Amino acid sequence: MVSVIKNKILFLLRNGFFHIFSADVINKLLQFGITIVLVRFLSKNDYGKFVYSNNVLSFFILLQGLGSASGLLQFGCEANDRNKRDSYTKFSFLFGMSVNLIISLLIIVYVSFFNLPIEGATYLLGVSSFLPVLMILSELTQIYFRISLRNVAFAVLSVVSTVLFLFFSIIGAIFYGAVGVIIGRYFSYFISIVISLLFIKKDISRIVASVFLSAREIIYFIKYSVTCILSNAISSILY
Repeated sequence: MVSVIKNKILFLLRNGFFHIFSADVINKLLQFGITIVLVRFLSKNDYGKFVYSNNVLSFFILLQGLGSASGLLQFGCEANDRNKRDSYTKFSFLFGMSVNLIISLLIIVYVSFFNLPIEGATYLLGVSSFLPVLMILSELTQIYFRISLRNVAFAVLSVVSTVLFLFFSIIGAIFYGAVGVIIGRYFSYFISIVISLLFIKKDISRIVASVFLSAREIIYFIKYSVTCILSNAISSILY
């Protein structure tokens, strides 16, 4: 019995389970720390505008990538071979980034014709308009590490991404206030994406050259993805 438990623990260690668990705990602590830190570096006025614009942005990204990240995690893990996994990865990136690009354009249209009740929040929302594109790219890249069983790398990079997020948010807040926080987020997402792509640079050309999914596979993928994102969106809206 002891040997069985020992083997299971060793299996989890080798496959990065404890790394993922630890990274999740660290990320939650860091994200909580970001809120505390921003309150200290932003004026009440700036913090209010930032939080309000960020809440509105959250509504736009409720349908982020139409669930392409969930779809990639599910179908990528189920894929029988690397070629099929690459095909799902390729489609997920194309589909997810296309959707989020549309979301970014919708934000631009929104701030062009409507003003938020809090003065200055509309401008901050406009500055944030292209964050969704980087957000989905970052999320899908991290999911790729999961489906290719590079769980240790995934855990390390997710913590690095959160640390960069915290660091650049603070630097931005110190020098440019609320606008600086948003600009800092652009920098943090961009750098974390570049680091992630460097880790998988040998895979990129293979993924790009992979066979495109069949119409039937695309329909199944989108149905599953949309179902997942709608469930999450409804939960978030109720909250």
